[in-house]
Amino acid sequence: MSTEGKEVLVGSGTFLVDRARGLEKLMRFALPDPAWGVLSLLRFAAASGAGRFLVERGAKGELTVRFGGTPPTREQVERPYDALFARAARGETRGRDLAVGLLSLLRLEPAHILVRAGHGAERLQLRLNRADPEAVEAAHDAERDTLVRFYPGPRTPKGAWDGLEEAFERRCGMSDLELSLDGERRALPPSERQDARPVRGPDVRGWVAVPRR
Repeated sequence: MSTEGKEVLVGSGTFLVDRARGLEKLMRFALPDPAWGVLSLLRFAAASGAGRFLVERGAKGELTVRFGGTPPTREQVERPYDALFARAARGETRGRDLAVGLLSLLRLEPAHILVRAGHGAERLQLRLNRADPEAVEAAHDAERDTLVRFYPGPRTPKGAWDGLEEAFERRCGMSDLELSLDGERRALPPSERQDARPVRGPDVRGWVAVPRR
């Protein structure tokens, strides 16, 4: 309220946001194809300086993604969706890729998703599902890689990961990471490609080569 050019506080209070409805709105940022959720995590890994990106599919629909590089910040683990609303500085857009990747996986209605990231005493575990608030606690494993584990729920579509081979083949030809799916390498890093030169910048990472005639 304004009185004679001066701002006057006339009251204050609090309001509640329905978490379920808020999460559904956030999922508008997500990608409908399950493979794109994994590819968003790949983009995060590339922006984090990872040298490899490993994906393992389980017999019951589980999925484990593992990569190195700079782990997510504590804020990105504790509040993974904040990056969708904050203005990212140049070269600091990776938080959006993490958020979109996790939201895309949540669309598959898992029992839960676990994210473990960080080193030593700073390593954290984030537990996600669509019903409960995000839960963060200390991780007690000895890993250094960032891990994302998807545990399917009763409503998770069957064969959700069947398109990963095609997605890696069609979408990751310019990646300079070592990609592995179920223990099989899917692409070669630039150092193993003839006449290839790596290209890296604040918002780009890949390789360039001139095909031989």
